[in-house]
Amino acid sequence: MNIEEIEKDYNSGMLKKDIITKHHITMGQLNYQISKNNWKKRAKKGTKGNKGGHGTKNNKNAVVTGAYSKFDGCFSDDELEVFKEPIKSKKKALEDEIKILKVREYRMLKKIKELKESKDMTIMKMSKAGTLASTEAENTQLLIIRFEQALTKIQEAKRRAIDSLHKIDIENRKFDYDKSRNKENNPPPSTERIQIINDLPLDEDDELEVIENEPS
Repeated sequence: MNIEEIEKDYNSGMLKKDIITKHHITMGQLNYQISKNNWKKRAKKGTKGNKGGHGTKNNKNAVVTGAYSKFDGCFSDDELEVFKEPIKSKKKALEDEIKILKVREYRMLKKIKELKESKDMTIMKMSKAGTLASTEAENTQLLIIRFEQALTKIQEAKRRAIDSLHKIDIENRKFDYDKSRNKENNPPPSTERIQIINDLPLDEDDELEVIENEPS
């Protein structure tokens, strides 16, 4: 595994899917090295005279290209902001998912605690039609069972997400280990100059020859 070659391919603008295929690595390993080493992909040059940059405010570029036109009117402003957010790395997405699942787990536990402290019947719905009022109640114990079943599903989803996160960490550590081994097995060539000094003693004939050859 040659990390320098992977970085060279990424910096040259090669697509990620082509890089992982060429070097037989996972997308998670590639994204980890990009983030860790702050690799920068070389920007493509535009046509001559084109200064680049962003379009003017409220332009219709996206509509022309069809990027957002098919979603026009389908989302609220808040939903569009979420839609246009950049895709997170797999590790970051898993971390966010685990946090959300922990919040849902807390809510379930809190609700179950409230139900256990309530009466035998729990009011689920109240409605009024004219002067008549009606209520719908459900057995509290059955509600507790339903919430506990939902809690089990959330905890199982959290466990799977944590397992996936640990696998990514293991892959990244292995990638770093292979990188260090690659550097150890292929050290950079030395640029130091070595001067060889012949300090062996000369015999009498050699001394005479040196003296005769010295410039006058």
